[in-house]
Amino acid sequence: MELSEDIHFFLFHQTKSWTKYSKLKKLKDYNRTNVRLVNNELQEIVAFFTEVSQHVNSTHKEELLGVLLFLSQKHVHAVHVRGE
Repeated sequence: MELSEDIHFFLFHQTKSWTKYSKLKKLKDYNRTNVRLVNNELQEIVAFFTEVSQHVNSTHKEELLGVLLFLSQKHVHAVHVRGE
């Protein structure tokens, strides 16, 4: 699953919501990210995406909801996030 650079820019540079979630600092740099999110970290990203999806424009909403749907599945216990 991929998160486009456009939506990453929107999430981390056009909103400040991510600052409430301490673990998301690891994801701010689109090109240098290389982290594994598990348990509470994964829950934080789901909470963040859920919050932001309520305010995102239609251009980004479909992509964001697709990522949320994937991350919210019961069998997903960890996610590896890497930049370009």
